Amino acid sequence: MSITFTPKSGIPTNLQDDGGIRDFLANHGAGVFDVLDAVRDDYALEALTCLTNGAFERTTAYDWAENLIAELLETFESMSCATIFIRSANFRGDDLLSAWNYYGARIADLASEHRQAMLAMQMSPDD
Repeated sequence: MSITFTPKSGIPTNLQDDGGIRDFLANHGAGVFDVLDAVRDDYALEALTCLTNGAFERTTAYDWAENLIAELLETFESMSCATIFIRSANFRGDDLLSAWNYYGARIADLASEHRQAMLAMQMSPDD
């Protein structure tokens, strides 16, 4: 993922109007839901639902999304391979562990991009 900044405001163009989060959800939301559903993590499913609802209700993607993204990232980083293996029968796909790793990496990308956007917004001069 790369960040393109609006020249005048310095705010990343792909996160203006929640674009980065909306794009993430459009590209990966269903897959993230499937793996979280397979491991039966209701807490992370709630965070994903809040992220989805918030992305389509708000006009900026900064403060409200940070904790939700962090909760999702924590879930993907802390789940043991044993738990994923045990719950793999619940997964509709072929390989839950590979899917888990893939979507965990996509959430890590989103978290990194979001942090960069927050820093850019804090450093940009007021219009």
